Amino acid sequence: MNLSTTNREMASLVAPASARGSAPDTDDDMVIGTAIAAHADLLVTGDRALLELGDLANCRIVSVSGAIRLITEAEALYPPAPGM
Repeated sequence: MNLSTTNREMASLVAPASARGSAPDTDDDMVIGTAIAAHADLLVTGDRALLELGDLANCRIVSVSGAIRLITEAEALYPPAPGM
């Protein structure tokens, strides 16, 4: 299995939703708008201002370590199917 092909098959392009004024830094509005449009569960960032927002439109804004913790917890509850 070619990982880049698999990623391409799982990916989809979205146009960012309007998120003007969602973030303290206006440059981050497009990042937030893209996460919202993609119905992302997590937005993983090291940006302190974004992290302080916490949750936005059903999307949790977390650090890398927070994302790893959440994914690890989810895998413990729902182990991947054999061969995955």
